Amino acid sequence: DDTPSFHGGKWRPLIMLSGPEQSSTLVSDAIRKAVNETFLGGIVKGCRETNRELLVPECQASKQRAVLYAKCIPSLGLHGQKTEFWNTCSSSDFENVFREAGKLGRWKFTKVLSFNGWHLETLHKRRHPLFVVFRKPEHTFPISKKDRHYFAFWRSLMSTTSENLRMLPAGADLLRLRNHARNVFNGILKQTDHRIFSGTTGIRGVQECLGHFFHFWHLITVAKSLNVPVFSVESLLLAHSRDEALIALKASGACTSLSIGSADICEKFVDYLRELQTVPIMMHLNVTEIFEETSFSSVALMRDREKKYYEQTKCAPFLSAVTSWCRDNIRNCATVSDLYSVATVGTSLDYLSPLKQGRLTKDDIFNRTFARGVLHLPGGEKTTETKRLEMSLPYSVVYVVMFMCALITLAGLLRFFRNEREVEIGRQKIEA
Repeated sequence: DDTPSFHGGKWRPLIMLSGPEQSSTLVSDAIRKAVNETFLGGIVKGCRETNRELLVPECQASKQRAVLYAKCIPSLGLHGQKTEFWNTCSSSDFENVFREAGKLGRWKFTKVLSFNGWHLETLHKRRHPLFVVFRKPEHTFPISKKDRHYFAFWRSLMSTTSENLRMLPAGADLLRLRNHARNVFNGILKQTDHRIFSGTTGIRGVQECLGHFFHFWHLITVAKSLNVPVFSVESLLLAHSRDEALIALKASGACTSLSIGSADICEKFVDYLRELQTVPIMMHLNVTEIFEETSFSSVALMRDREKKYYEQTKCAPFLSAVTSWCRDNIRNCATVSDLYSVATVGTSLDYLSPLKQGRLTKDDIFNRTFARGVLHLPGGEKTTETKRLEMSLPYSVVYVVMFMCALITLAGLLRFFRNEREVEIGRQKIEA
């Protein structure tokens, strides 16, 4: 009972909360090595060989156990089925999940990619060691067309009732932010020439990016309120040295018994992570296609991801509109947005971070993205082009009025001189 997976004599394994396409397998494999976790019981062969997620319903070898888990743990919307990501479950059903899991073996660690902030809060109440890890949208998108995960997050959020959203921690703020994002999304679609999406991941790609934002906005918001550690995978993968990665990890608060564990475990975790990140396939599934002719590195991969994000998606202006409003109208959103937007490679694509200076502004990106026509952000700021056109409108009216006045004045002068000429001719006739 002295092992890290026991707290107060009760079995409480370490849980990593993340999402799809977040380098989660890379991070979780490094954690497994650091805590010497080898347990893979009760899950099907495919899951044992790939994601190694012990609580995911679709990974369970037992159908009965899968049904029991599914009461509280959302699937990732596989095979196109609709999944509700923003609901809760009863405390008894949640307890049953771990009671059933404990029958298989007292494992030390697993990851879950579909939990919302309610799950995090419930795990925290059960005194599980926890941490949240994510990857920035610039390094996540575009994703494969067959991956529907974040689209499913967005679709589920749009269909969840207001009452159910309010039941979640930070639910009132989530509801307000959801409603604003929906207005932004619908408003832009109505006012924009859809041909601008040609050659990109299209409207669906934007929905995926918004799904990513809301998934991690909720996790980060709840985590920060409970002092649960949160860190970006970039803060570790892009660190210039082992010491720099350790400093970032310790600064997040993860190196305690309430999270990853002791300083020794954190050091092992960073060492294994730095070892695994040199293996291209651990970083990105299509990495061999990206680096056919050039040498692989984490920095080069992230730069490539940023380039494709800007060229092949239209996510930047939508996320900018939502986060800008969020910072001004939702409590603690500035802190969450700053955390969500840190650790870029250092390109001009860091559109979210208010800490970066001398980079492209939100207006710059909006104008480049939506160059055709005038576009207003519902409830948010107007683009530079919109402001310029609005400012030019009064001047245009003035110019027209001045031109009309000039014509009227000229006509009056012509009439005056014609009348004077007629008077002069009349005078000459009288004198004659």
